[in-house]
Amino acid sequence: MIKEMSTIMETLRKKVDLEKCARLGAERIYGAKLPKEVEDRLTDELQGIRVFGHEGEFISTYLAVQIMDNAGEYHLARGAAGASLVNYFLGITSVNPLPPHYRCPHCKYAEFLPTSVEKGENVPSPSGFDLISPYQEKVSCPKCGHFMVGDGHSLPAGFFYGTAGEKAPGFELDVRPAFGEWFRENAAELLGEEVASRIRFREVGKDDEEGAESKETGKSYLIINLNPLLKDTRELERRTGILFRSIPIDGISYNDFFENEEYKDIPLLCDIPEENVAGTQMLCFSDVVKQLGEMYGTFQMPPIPQDPDIFPVLHPFIFREDIALFLMRYGIKEDEAVTIAENVGKGKTDRKPDLLDQAYLEAMGVPEAFCENIEGITYLFSRAHETEYAIFLFRLMWFRNHFPKTYLIVRTV
Repeated sequence: MIKEMSTIMETLRKKVDLEKCARLGAERIYGAKLPKEVEDRLTDELQGIRVFGHEGEFISTYLAVQIMDNAGEYHLARGAAGASLVNYFLGITSVNPLPPHYRCPHCKYAEFLPTSVEKGENVPSPSGFDLISPYQEKVSCPKCGHFMVGDGHSLPAGFFYGTAGEKAPGFELDVRPAFGEWFRENAAELLGEEVASRIRFREVGKDDEEGAESKETGKSYLIINLNPLLKDTRELERRTGILFRSIPIDGISYNDFFENEEYKDIPLLCDIPEENVAGTQMLCFSDVVKQLGEMYGTFQMPPIPQDPDIFPVLHPFIFREDIALFLMRYGIKEDEAVTIAENVGKGKTDRKPDLLDQAYLEAMGVPEAFCENIEGITYLFSRAHETEYAIFLFRLMWFRNHFPKTYLIVRTV
């Protein structure tokens, strides 16, 4: 098997064209004539990757994912990888970073929601999955009548490789521990010595000083995490005949699942405090993603906002992307918004823009309460990271709902 796969990978290494592969992925979802929103984002990303010389990292990671797919292994993309549309079309991440939209899986028609709203209106949901929850009526395609699906998670590309492609992309993929060990042993033969020398393997939850150091020096650009969370994926697929990636997100009644306390059987979700579940209506995908962000982000809750039309929830900034999207509502350029969000979310500033920045923000119409609302933030997670994990966890929920006995047997073995 290794010899056969290594021969295939050697052929691929010589022939892979990053743009061609990304465009083929785009056409499978949106058709040969890409919508303007898709074409513009894809073109910008590919240009940045090419100009700053990051094609090699993307191609090598794409090839690693091809090995995982050929072996029938489910993987998760950690961190901000989901902020790249190229990554989505290459199959590196399950997260579509485009703005929320409906799309028809039959005729490929796509309809994007407005990306900005008038001041005083509530901020729209950042996730297109919220358009297709079981609590809403299905929407028919105006072109062919087929039911449309919701997609897109509003993730600016700057969070992954800089506002213009200048940040060296660092990829992290989580895999089943047993497969990760196999991959470690065969990486050199499958991907070549030079690529394998720049891959680091580590166990989730354990310190990895060597990996962290090599990433900072630019030696390592791909980290393979051996994550126990994925240990049962192959067994669940084998026993049920259902592939993880084939499970639709809109097939889960979130609130019923939480009210019945079935979430307590799901890793990570079982860590959500009971009082959070009891006091919250889990009606959509974003509700649970926010819960994950609140659990793992580290910030002090700010004062309750005075204007519910500006800040419709108690703390609107659970993720770094939330800050950027909020600023972009008021006409702040994306690169400026991402820079502020990165600094605030990583605790690199005192969380309050200096007077010049504040004057600029106020001139753009950003409310004064914005600065008060970001005080106390020391670290915010990437929403791309939590979205990727949430997609996986919801698919585990689907198995828990549809094959409860099988699920519990597999998870306890």
